[in-house]
Amino acid sequence: MLGWAGCGLHPSITIRTSCFASFVRAGRARALAADARAARNHGAGAVSSDHSTDIALTVQTPTKRALPVGERITWQAEKSAQTRLKLLEATLDSLADLGYFETTISTIVDYAGVSRGSIRHHFNSKAEIIAATIEHLCERRLEAYRKDLFDQADDVDPLDYVLETFWRHLSEREFSAHQELVVASRTDAKLRAVLQRALVSLDESWMALTIDRFPHWRKLGRSLPMVAAVGGLLLEGMAYRRIVGVVSDELAQAMLTYLKLRMRRLFEGEEALDA
Repeated sequence: MLGWAGCGLHPSITIRTSCFASFVRAGRARALAADARAARNHGAGAVSSDHSTDIALTVQTPTKRALPVGERITWQAEKSAQTRLKLLEATLDSLADLGYFETTISTIVDYAGVSRGSIRHHFNSKAEIIAATIEHLCERRLEAYRKDLFDQADDVDPLDYVLETFWRHLSEREFSAHQELVVASRTDAKLRAVLQRALVSLDESWMALTIDRFPHWRKLGRSLPMVAAVGGLLLEGMAYRRIVGVVSDELAQAMLTYLKLRMRRLFEGEEALDA
C-alpha cells in the first residue's frame, strides 16, 4: 500500500512500534506515581527520577502518515486499471502474433509480464478477457480513425484520404487481431454474438464520425451507408485475401485507385448505386 511504502515501514512494524511506545509511556507514568507516593510518605519535597531514567527510552516513530483512505482507494483503482489495460493490450498482441486458438491465459500473462493471480483478479476465463478485448479493440480502432480524420490537411481530397486511411489501418496490429476473432467466430456462436454486437456499434460510430468531419456528405442521404459499405467491404475483402498472398501490393494499389474513381462518381451523383 502506498501509505505504508511512503514511510518506509511495513504496517505490522508500525503497529508494534506504536504499542511499545504506549507501554513505555504507561510504565513511566506508573514509576512517577510511585515516586510521588513515596515522597508523600517520607515528606520529601522532590520527586526521585531514578525510575524515570531507567525507562525513559526514545522511540522513533514514522514522521509520514499513511494516505487517507480515499486517496489509497484512488491509487489502488488506478493501479488496477493499468494492470487491466496491460492484459487487454497483451491479448491483442497474442491474437495478432499467435492467433485465436493459440492465445491462452498463459500467453496473455507472458505478453503482459504479470502474474497469473493478476489476470484472475480481473477475469475468470479466457471468454471473459476476449469479450473485454473486443470492446477495447473497437475503442482503439475508432480512436485511431477519429484522430486520422481530424488530422487531415485541408488541401487533401476527403474521399481519397478516407479510403487510403482505412486501407492503412487494415495493415495494423488491431486489424490482424480483428481477423483472428472473425475467423474463430465462424464456429463459436458465443464469440460471434459478442463480436457482432461490437462491430455493429463500431460501424455506427464510424459513420457518425465521418459525417461529423465531412458534413457535406449528408447530401447522399440514405445512400451514404451503402456507399460506405461498398468501399469498406471491398478493402476488407482484399485484406483477407492478402493473408494468403493472393492480393499483392501492386494489385491492392490498382484496386484502390479504381475504387476511388467509382466511389467519386457515386459521391458526386454521376452514378446511382441502384442503377
